[in-house]
Order: sequence, then structure tokens, then C-alpha cells
Amino acid sequence: MNRINPSNENDNPNGILTFKPEVLAALRAFRHEKPWRGTVAERALKFQTLHTKLCEVCDCQWALNLAGVPDSELEHGNGGLHTDDQEIVLWGKLSVVTYLFCFGSVIFNGDRARALSWATGLYRRTFPRSAERMVYENGLVLKRNVGLN
Repeated sequence: MNRINPSNENDNPNGILTFKPEVLAALRAFRHEKPWRGTVAERALKFQTLHTKLCEVCDCQWALNLAGVPDSELEHGNGGLHTDDQEIVLWGKLSVVTYLFCFGSVIFNGDRARALSWATGLYRRTFPRSAERMVYENGLVLKRNVGLN
């Protein structure tokens, strides 16, 4: 099990991730809204606001579908892409890393390694204390002490 620090040499020859200032601003605004607080509906609205802003910044036309997140969230969640409908779909639990990975998969044309590096890099930069409690296990980013059964 490795700390959440997947290789990023494909993103930049110097190994340093860079982000558009507008992307960082959108994530800072999202963090300020405390996306971990509130009802599922309130939190979903915060995710939708972030999605709208990132779509503007990255010239992305994909929708965000959160219908699979129940009012009483599950312990684990997942996400994916419905390419025919151009939808990013989250289900089970609202997860910032999962959302960023799915969004990264769209903007990097399905390059999963680059999407994961982008998502985890943004997460580490925006939520550094939470990122310290994350681990990278079997291709997944998980909270420490929440392993796969």
C-alpha cells in the first residue's frame, strides 16, 4: 500500500504537476463551501457548482449525474462515465477524488493514469490535511483504515 502519491512523470518532464489558475480557484471556492457538510442534497449542489465551474474553465460539455447517491450515503462510492450520454456519474457516496478522477478522465480523453495523477494532485493541493489520511491501494484512493474486503 503506497501513500497517495502516484507517479506523475507523464504530466510534466520535471515531475511537477501544474494546474490552470482557474481550476485552482474553483477548487478553493469548493473547499470554502465545506463539501463534507450538509445533507446529501446540499452537498450534491456543491458538487454541481464545482462541476459547472470546471466545465466552463476546461471547455467541457459533460453533465454530472448524482442520482445514484442515496439520501443516506453508503460507506464506499464509485464513479464512471456514460460516454454515449456524456455524463459523469457518481453513485453510493459523494467523493471529491472520485469526481476529480472522472472529470480528469474526460479532459484527458480516457488517459486513466493522467486523470488519477491530476485528481490526486489537485486533491492534495486543495485538501492537504485530508490527503494525509488517504492511501493508494489496488488502483483506488481510500481513507486510511478503510480497506477493501
